[in-house]
Amino acid sequence: MVLHENTYRILFHDICILTIPMVRTGLFGRQNTVNTLLDISYSIQ
Repeated sequence: MVLHENTYRILFHDICILTIPMVRTGLFGRQNTVNTLLDISYSIQ
């Protein structure tokens, strides 16, 4: 049972390490897209 729990913890840790940077870059990418859209809409006005 203890070995099983450790395996799950390691898997969870790896998943977090892999997904957090993806989420961060995704958020930054969206933010940049919104900023460029705002810039375009301001320049049109």
